[in-house]
Amino acid sequence: MKTLCYTLLLAITLLLVGTSCKKTVNTPNATMSATVSGNNLTFSVTVSNSNGVTVIQGTSNTYNLTIVLKTLSAGIYPLGAQSTTYYATVSDNFGNSYSTDGANTGQITLTQNQSNTSLYNATFYFTANETAPNQGGGNLSVTNGSFSNI
Repeated sequence: MKTLCYTLLLAITLLLVGTSCKKTVNTPNATMSATVSGNNLTFSVTVSNSNGVTVIQGTSNTYNLTIVLKTLSAGIYPLGAQSTTYYATVSDNFGNSYSTDGANTGQITLTQNQSNTSLYNATFYFTANETAPNQGGGNLSVTNGSFSNI
């Protein structure tokens, strides 16, 4: 009976707390900028890590830009389909969402920060396909992207 009680308590705790490990990374000096559909933008940045996948999210007055990376280490990585765990998404204030996919791709180049080797800088670009409200309704271009101190 005692074992059953402990087992039930453990099961309830796991349900309430969850089993994934999501960690928000403190990056007070992080910066991000990009040209989105011809508009030069600066973003506030948050970084999280969940189950080994790094999510870098930039927020501006008009767009939310997210880059998902399976590996956070120096190198050049293609941004493509979400199944690769190297992809980018953009949403705007009007309910439009875009994502890289197999046909609409880009690239991110990560380098170690020279003054703090536990941080990374990057340049990126990509073309994303509309996913909402009209799947395949058009493309959005992100150029001259960069972030630092991630």
